Amino acid sequence: MDFGFTEEQLQIKKAVREFALREIAPYVAAYDQEERFPIEIVKKAAAQGYMGGVVPVEYGGAGLDHVTYTLIIEEISRVCQIIGCALSFPSGLAGSAILRYGTEEQKQRYLKPLAQGEVFASVALTEPGSGTDVAAMRTTCRRDGKHYVLNGTKAWISFLDVCSWVLTFATLDRGLGHKGICAFIVERGTPGMTFRPYKHKLGFRPLCTGEVVFEDCRVPVENR
Repeated sequence: MDFGFTEEQLQIKKAVREFALREIAPYVAAYDQEERFPIEIVKKAAAQGYMGGVVPVEYGGAGLDHVTYTLIIEEISRVCQIIGCALSFPSGLAGSAILRYGTEEQKQRYLKPLAQGEVFASVALTEPGSGTDVAAMRTTCRRDGKHYVLNGTKAWISFLDVCSWVLTFATLDRGLGHKGICAFIVERGTPGMTFRPYKHKLGFRPLCTGEVVFEDCRVPVENR
């Protein structure tokens, strides 16, 4: 069995490296000092198809295999891990959840623009007192008619300055353990959801990271 890369994968790897050295490397120091997310560069990468990853073509993605997708993220991250992180979201944290568990309407409305680089998203799982320990999650949700009401605080959440929506995890019934945890797509600007960015970080400076606070935030049932 041959574990080497295919000729096509090697060509893609070479093209992505050239793109990163030409379009990203000259500007990394500047936007790091400015603590500014380089959205214009990410848009260029998306235009090359580097953001589509393994998302199927019918949902706006590139339909790549995981090895090719990983090569793209590695080559971009050699130069800037922030942009590499941004390009991974449609295939990783944000997009994969919707692709696997979302409704057809959610895939068309949220996943497709994300995979095409038209919008960005955040994932709100970690919390101040528990990190990624979902068993200790304190953010709650409850059904109220045609909405769910969310309350709680998430921490170390990325892309707060550019995200169009936040994939948020909350506990509906603690007695059910992990089966009592729900996920919601909360659109930016939803009343009751506020952002509190961290400033002057030691690393990942261009990546706007911070807390997301939910105070009686009402989310439509169809966004669960």
